[in-house]
Amino acid sequence: MSRRQQQAISSTAAGLRVLVSGGGIAGPTVAHFLARAGANVLVVEKAPGLQRNGQNVDINGSARRVVAKMGLTDQVIAHNTTEKGTCFVDDGGRAFAEFPIGKGSFTSQMEILRSDLAKILYEHTKKNPNVEFKFDTKIDKVLENNDHGVKVLLSDGSTHAADVLIAADGTGSQVRKMCFDPATIKRRDTGVFVAYWTVPRETNDSDWWAIHQTSNSKTISLRPDPYHSIRVMVTCLPRTEAHRTQWRTASRANRSDQERFLVREIPAGAWQGQRLHDTMLQAPDFYIQAMQQIQMDSWSSGRVVCLGDAAYAPTPLTGMGTPLALMGGYLLAGELSKTWREHPQKAFATYEALYRSFVEETQQYPSIAPKLAHARGPMMRWLTQTAIWSAAKVTARQVATAGEGQKVDEGDKATPTFLVTLADIGTNTVSLFSPIAQTTVAVTSTALFNRPKFSRNLPQIGLAPLLYTAPAPPLTAPSVHAVQIHDINDHVAKLHMAQKLVPEPDFKVRAGRGQDVRDPTVPK
Repeated sequence: MSRRQQQAISSTAAGLRVLVSGGGIAGPTVAHFLARAGANVLVVEKAPGLQRNGQNVDINGSARRVVAKMGLTDQVIAHNTTEKGTCFVDDGGRAFAEFPIGKGSFTSQMEILRSDLAKILYEHTKKNPNVEFKFDTKIDKVLENNDHGVKVLLSDGSTHAADVLIAADGTGSQVRKMCFDPATIKRRDTGVFVAYWTVPRETNDSDWWAIHQTSNSKTISLRPDPYHSIRVMVTCLPRTEAHRTQWRTASRANRSDQERFLVREIPAGAWQGQRLHDTMLQAPDFYIQAMQQIQMDSWSSGRVVCLGDAAYAPTPLTGMGTPLALMGGYLLAGELSKTWREHPQKAFATYEALYRSFVEETQQYPSIAPKLAHARGPMMRWLTQTAIWSAAKVTARQVATAGEGQKVDEGDKATPTFLVTLADIGTNTVSLFSPIAQTTVAVTSTALFNRPKFSRNLPQIGLAPLLYTAPAPPLTAPSVHAVQIHDINDHVAKLHMAQKLVPEPDFKVRAGRGQDVRDPTVPK
């Protein structure tokens, strides 16, 4: 980036005062881009310092572009969890299905502990003189939220005035509770409960994410980290109201009650059962919670706007919490930097209009998925495990039979890969060719914009991951333009946010509807 471009960026939003509540992922991200645009940003975080707890998160799709724009790709990869792939194990701990990284696995190269990512973002953002972090500080009360600005009372007794207040303080956001009508906020219960904690690594632990399905609606998983320890996750999908009530009560109880409850739920004879009993008592980060999504009628109220999990927590079932936080922070900062002299509601409205449809699609997941993951009874577990075993075999065979010149992409999750040909851009017709199904299906660009409809239009292709790029089908018209899409989710995200997400300020892309795309933090 040239010096002139840097000067243009740094003066874009000079004078804008922003207060951010939350120092996790979304908070530092939006603070970075706002400060880069010249805004003065204060980030308050209720924790006394950076937290070491947290499970694995995956940075995928367009979120990788946001990380790249911050210049942090190499750091993120360097802090990879060391996980080599995903495997499913039986009652004796023997792996019966393996999905190596990048080959149908739930693991990707940009797999990182949430705490490591938060530290990277914090260390990078605090270097900007326009950003200040205050730990062990939270917003006790919002005193004013009107046309003139926003004013809050902080927990240290001081008051702080700003032009914009961004609530990036997680699923249980206190700022959201203070500023939004509860009737406009919905907590969508997935029915799944989860317990997390960290245990010391043992000699027989592997570098794979090991997942075990019990026959009583639970899963137990162990994941390696770079610190010679193992991250434990136990999930449960209660099948009776009485059992749901027990888990719901436990999720709100004190830690000692939670530990006693979970010891009863996990038999000592289960896979890793006794180890789990022994380690949860000493773990510094043990907790139980319900998996819930946050859905809001509107993400903003006056000069207050919600971001990340505070606005649209998708739950771990989608694997998109961190990507949504990164992309949302970048998008919100871009809109505020463009219209900072005006009332922030203008920027908030554009941010929501551009991003809401993508968020809502991301929050969708097949309702049967939790039931398949949490088998009820030996027969259902056998059926599920047989399907997983078959998928592993098919995946291995697809990779093994990839012909010469066909490339396996090690860097991305095995999302469906298609060869996309735009026969005539003006007609908005897209042909999707599956190298495995040997099928070409024509869909409209409208269908491509709508992922649920897209999936329904292509059931025969969407069933299995396509792990390599095959030669294009014959091109008969000179006007045909071939485009390879290695990550369909990334492409859909680009379509939804085509006006906002580009690698560099001077990089232009012709968007789907004919607009030029620019970096949101650079004046046109």
